[in-house]
Amino acid sequence: IDRNGDIIGYTVRYYTISGSNITLRNYSDTVATLVELTPFTNYSIEVATVNVIGTGPFSTPVYLRTHGDTPSGTPQEVTIVESTSTKITLQWREVPCIEQNGDIIGYTVRYSTSGSNITLRNYFDTVATLVDLSPFTNYSIGVTAVNVNGTGPFSTPVYLRTDRDKPPVDSTPIIIGAVLSVIA
Repeated sequence: IDRNGDIIGYTVRYYTISGSNITLRNYSDTVATLVELTPFTNYSIEVATVNVIGTGPFSTPVYLRTHGDTPSGTPQEVTIVESTSTKITLQWREVPCIEQNGDIIGYTVRYSTSGSNITLRNYFDTVATLVDLSPFTNYSIGVTAVNVNGTGPFSTPVYLRTDRDKPPVDSTPIIIGAVLSVIA
């Protein structure tokens, strides 16, 4: 017989390493499943035994990091910093850390005109320059973050019309005939 009485259960205490979200769960078995954890987050986990008198001291913490997931947030503050008749440069801020769910390895920029196919281009920085665009054309542009687990949601689109351009070389008027008169 144990002089402190029979163990009737266990209390598991877990929290993020930053010290937030302290959670206590009671279990009657020696196996516990922790749910609703935040992806790609460091946790401290401790266990205490429980008898009829109460809860004993918690164990030495075990530290672990949960697996990542695709980003749950979008790049922030997508803005156009420069545009011409055939080029648009945009920039954005990173996805908030808590929504990255892993290390961001790049970004995908999606852009299209009304009635056109969507074009996707990949970038490794928070600045992108889209080139070979059509002059005086409306574009819709969105950005998403990418980590090793996949692609997150696209940002709210930004809209821009590229500038007008000079007429192309093949649109120069051609004089087909001329009438000359001499006034004497």
